[in-house]
Amino acid sequence: MSRLANRRRWSRQVLLGASAGLVLCGLVPNTAEAANAAAAAYASITSEVYPINPTTNTLPTSRSFSTSGSPTEVTRTAPGQMKVVFHGLAAGVSGSDAGGVVHVRSSSYAYNCNAGTPLASAGDVIVTVMCWQLSDGSGGGWPQLTPFTINYTRGITESGALATARVDGFQPLGQQFTPVTQTNSAGGTIKVIRGATGHYTVDVTGPGAGGAPAVTGTGSANSRCAMLNLGTGLGSAIRFYVRCVDASTGLDKNSHFNFTYAAGTNLLGELNQMSAAYAYIPHVMPLSNTLQPAPSGPLFNRIGTDTTGKITFARPGVDALRIRFGHQGDKGLNNPQFTITPIGSMAHCVPWPGMDPELIYNSGHWDVQLWVQCDVSIGDPPLAFFIQQWVRQYQFA
Repeated sequence: MSRLANRRRWSRQVLLGASAGLVLCGLVPNTAEAANAAAAAYASITSEVYPINPTTNTLPTSRSFSTSGSPTEVTRTAPGQMKVVFHGLAAGVSGSDAGGVVHVRSSSYAYNCNAGTPLASAGDVIVTVMCWQLSDGSGGGWPQLTPFTINYTRGITESGALATARVDGFQPLGQQFTPVTQTNSAGGTIKVIRGATGHYTVDVTGPGAGGAPAVTGTGSANSRCAMLNLGTGLGSAIRFYVRCVDASTGLDKNSHFNFTYAAGTNLLGELNQMSAAYAYIPHVMPLSNTLQPAPSGPLFNRIGTDTTGKITFARPGVDALRIRFGHQGDKGLNNPQFTITPIGSMAHCVPWPGMDPELIYNSGHWDVQLWVQCDVSIGDPPLAFFIQQWVRQYQFA
């Protein structure tokens, strides 16, 4: 089916849940989302977190990308808090809620970062990011900024299938409810049930199996959320299990969260020439620096029309892994971002400090090699697998 035909069959549902009345928690129902144009952006925030005074910084294009073509700005606004402005990404949006979902990842496993509601103001999308240092045994959990990555999508895709939802995690126990907002390029729906404290089931209809999920805690509380499974077939739906905890204590805790499921695409949707790749990578395996094929499980690798690049990985150290996506470096390495989602564990995995994505020449193509570090000490249960997701903008002549 052509991309134009795909556009014609796009379906976007906005299903409203109870409003919690908290702007930072992402729970303002957005009745106008169905009419808003698709949009996506991502950014990597590094040295901008360190100035003591509130300073507005324009991110370089090497660390940010937006389908609007406009720059991204960040400003420290309070201890542990930063405002991210994706300029031009809310053009034509009706209302103060920009719609869509945000995923945030701290770049150090000693910290946790959450996202607020994506707001629309003067044509821009504004997201407040809050970060905390995790407990070191002496209390911990205090607000403190750290380098982080952020991505935003008002979620539709030109290929594959993409489903997103903003979930109110404080709904009544045991009752099925609809997310505050949701989008589904395959025309299905998302339903959620809150079970025991901090535990949720998320049922997604429409997209097929074999994709990659992601979850991010939202709001002004220091909560962390994780995927407990890759998705289990349940009739016409795929069922996912989400667990949320108080990041400073590790105890189960109800939380608002953002959820994304991408099948044959990336977390943002393949808009305006964005590549896509994901792989299910085992952390528990014999130590070896020899690359081997990624195991069976969700695997996808495409840049343009090329889907022939292989995905390989190695575990050279106890907490170190390297993952290589074949052909993802063709035509250069432009504005990359990768997201790591532990599966079945509350463990934290981050890009290896100081190790940027590498270009590796391989049989007429350029592969991209990523280094990942996992803190296996904080897993509950221990980390066994994680999903490695990759996206970058590219330009073909």
